[in-house]
Amino acid sequence: MIPSNAPFSPEQSASLSALISGFSPEQSSWLSGYLAGLGSSASTGPVNLTVAYGTESGNSEELAARTVKAAKGKGFLMVSATPLTRSSYHAGDDFAKMQKARQAAQG
Repeated sequence: MIPSNAPFSPEQSASLSALISGFSPEQSSWLSGYLAGLGSSASTGPVNLTVAYGTESGNSEELAARTVKAAKGKGFLMVSATPLTRSSYHAGDDFAKMQKARQAAQG
């Protein structure tokens, strides 16, 4: 199951093959994303996040505010929440703020 040119010893390849052979497609997909995330987050530094939401009742706005708070607590450099409507979406303004914050953080 593991290609012969993979960067694993024969023993590791056999162990991996035995492990993943019983996985469902959903489990394989989850593990793939998990492992990809481990590799990409190693030294990326501060990350910006824009939470766009659409709401009529206010529920999405409240969830977006909680998401912003949680993201800031996890170390995101600049986090903003903005409604996703034609008249009030300020992506350019948010991007400029994020760019300034990143430049300030990098010195």
